[in-house]
Amino acid sequence: MAEGTALRLLCAAAIIGLATAAAGQPRERLGPVQDFDPRHYDEDERPPERDAGQKLCSVYAPNAWRDTIPVPATWSWRDCRDYARLVGATHIHLICVFSRGEPKTSLGGPGELPEPDCGWGRRR
Repeated sequence: MAEGTALRLLCAAAIIGLATAAAGQPRERLGPVQDFDPRHYDEDERPPERDAGQKLCSVYAPNAWRDTIPVPATWSWRDCRDYARLVGATHIHLICVFSRGEPKTSLGGPGELPEPDCGWGRRR
Protein backbone atom coordinates (compact mmCIF):
# COMPACT_ATOMS: atom_id res chain seq x y z
CA MET A 1 0.00 0.00 0.00
CA ALA A 2 2.93 2.31 0.66
CA GLU A 3 4.11 1.76 -2.92
CA GLY A 4 0.71 2.93 -4.27
CA THR A 5 0.82 6.07 -2.14
CA ALA A 6 4.37 6.84 -3.25
CA LEU A 7 3.39 6.42 -6.90
CA ARG A 8 0.43 8.77 -6.46
CA LEU A 9 2.62 11.39 -4.80
CA LEU A 10 5.19 11.09 -7.59
CA CYS A 11 2.47 11.54 -10.26
CA ALA A 12 0.99 14.53 -8.42
CA ALA A 13 4.45 16.15 -8.17
CA ALA A 14 5.04 15.63 -11.90
CA ILE A 15 1.68 17.19 -12.79
CA ILE A 16 2.32 20.21 -10.56
CA GLY A 17 5.80 20.62 -12.07
CA LEU A 18 4.44 20.56 -15.63
CA ALA A 19 1.65 22.98 -14.81
CA THR A 20 4.10 25.40 -13.19
CA ALA A 21 6.48 25.22 -16.18
CA ALA A 22 3.64 25.83 -18.64
CA ALA A 23 2.34 28.79 -16.65
CA GLY A 24 5.79 30.35 -16.63
CA GLN A 25 6.22 30.28 -20.43
CA PRO A 26 6.21 33.73 -22.04
CA ARG A 27 3.18 34.40 -24.20
CA GLU A 28 3.46 36.17 -27.53
CA ARG A 29 0.63 38.35 -28.62
CA LEU A 30 -0.54 37.52 -32.11
CA GLY A 31 -1.02 40.37 -34.51
CA PRO A 32 -4.18 41.01 -36.50
CA VAL A 33 -5.06 38.65 -39.34
CA GLN A 34 -3.82 41.05 -42.03
CA ASP A 35 -0.25 40.51 -40.73
CA PHE A 36 -0.26 36.91 -42.01
CA ASP A 37 1.56 36.26 -45.27
CA PRO A 38 -1.14 35.32 -47.81
CA ARG A 39 1.30 33.11 -49.75
CA HIS A 40 0.92 30.48 -47.03
CA TYR A 41 -2.78 30.16 -47.80
CA ASP A 42 -2.76 30.14 -51.61
CA GLU A 43 -2.52 26.35 -51.74
CA ASP A 44 -5.74 26.02 -49.74
CA GLU A 45 -7.78 27.60 -52.52
CA ARG A 46 -8.83 25.00 -55.05
CA PRO A 47 -9.78 25.89 -58.57
CA PRO A 48 -13.52 25.55 -59.09
CA GLU A 49 -14.42 22.04 -60.11
CA ARG A 50 -16.97 21.28 -62.77
CA ASP A 51 -20.33 20.44 -61.28
CA ALA A 52 -22.31 17.37 -62.34
CA GLY A 53 -24.28 19.45 -64.82
CA GLN A 54 -27.94 19.53 -65.76
CA LYS A 55 -29.13 17.18 -68.47
CA LEU A 56 -31.47 18.50 -71.13
CA CYS A 57 -33.28 16.33 -73.66
CA SER A 58 -33.93 18.26 -76.85
CA VAL A 59 -36.23 16.59 -79.37
CA TYR A 60 -37.21 17.98 -82.75
CA ALA A 61 -38.63 17.51 -86.19
CA PRO A 62 -36.24 19.25 -88.65
CA ASN A 63 -37.55 22.52 -90.08
CA ALA A 64 -40.73 22.17 -88.01
CA TRP A 65 -40.42 22.34 -84.23
CA ARG A 66 -38.17 21.65 -81.19
CA ASP A 67 -38.91 20.84 -77.55
CA THR A 68 -36.19 20.94 -74.88
CA ILE A 69 -36.84 19.72 -71.34
CA PRO A 70 -34.67 19.33 -68.21
CA VAL A 71 -34.48 15.68 -67.22
CA PRO A 72 -33.31 13.73 -64.15
CA ALA A 73 -29.67 12.65 -63.87
CA THR A 74 -30.83 9.04 -64.19
CA TRP A 75 -32.05 9.50 -67.79
CA SER A 76 -30.09 7.75 -70.53
CA TRP A 77 -30.08 8.61 -74.23
CA ARG A 78 -32.68 5.84 -74.65
CA ASP A 79 -35.03 7.71 -72.32
CA CYS A 80 -34.63 10.84 -74.43
CA ARG A 81 -35.24 8.81 -77.59
CA ASP A 82 -38.38 7.32 -76.05
CA TYR A 83 -39.60 10.80 -75.15
CA ALA A 84 -38.98 11.88 -78.77
CA ARG A 85 -41.12 9.01 -80.03
CA LEU A 86 -43.84 9.89 -77.51
CA VAL A 87 -44.16 13.47 -78.81
CA GLY A 88 -43.63 12.62 -82.49
CA ALA A 89 -40.08 13.97 -82.87
CA THR A 90 -37.67 12.34 -85.30
CA HIS A 91 -34.33 13.60 -83.91
CA ILE A 92 -32.72 14.23 -80.51
CA HIS A 93 -29.91 16.33 -79.08
CA LEU A 94 -28.39 15.56 -75.69
CA ILE A 95 -27.41 18.76 -73.90
CA CYS A 96 -25.40 19.50 -70.74
CA VAL A 97 -25.49 22.81 -68.88
CA PHE A 98 -22.89 23.53 -66.17
CA SER A 99 -22.82 26.22 -63.50
CA ARG A 100 -19.00 26.06 -63.08
CA GLY A 101 -16.06 25.37 -65.35
CA GLU A 102 -15.66 25.87 -69.07
CA PRO A 103 -17.46 25.34 -71.33
CA LYS A 104 -20.80 26.09 -69.70
CA THR A 105 -22.74 24.06 -72.29
CA SER A 106 -22.13 21.03 -74.49
CA LEU A 107 -24.25 19.46 -77.19
CA GLY A 108 -24.30 15.92 -78.50
CA GLY A 109 -26.31 13.99 -81.01
CA PRO A 110 -27.71 12.70 -83.09
CA GLY A 111 -25.46 9.70 -82.59
CA GLU A 112 -22.82 11.30 -80.35
CA LEU A 113 -22.44 12.27 -76.70
CA PRO A 114 -21.85 15.83 -75.47
CA GLU A 115 -18.27 16.69 -74.55
CA PRO A 116 -17.91 17.30 -71.67
CA ASP A 117 -20.48 14.72 -70.76
CA CYS A 118 -22.80 15.26 -67.78
CA GLY A 119 -23.75 11.60 -67.52
CA TRP A 120 -25.45 10.90 -70.82
CA GLY A 121 -22.85 8.23 -71.59
CA ARG A 122 -23.52 6.09 -68.51
CA ARG A 123 -25.11 2.74 -69.10
CA ARG A 124 -27.94 1.50 -66.91
